[in-house]
Amino acid sequence: MDQNGRSEDCGVAVCAGMTTREIQGHLCEIYGVEVSPSLISEVTDAVMEMEEVKA
Repeated sequence: MDQNGRSEDCGVAVCAGMTTREIQGHLCEIYGVEVSPSLISEVTDAVMEMEEVKA
């Protein structure tokens, strides 16, 4: 997670039940960045794995 909590944003989005495409739209709207659905999947998978290790 960076100082802006960006990885936390992704984790919250996944927990909220957002789809990859919805996360893509959210990131574009809030941060003005365009990312591929595959990158979003990779990041959310990594965040979920980190959360499982914490548990």
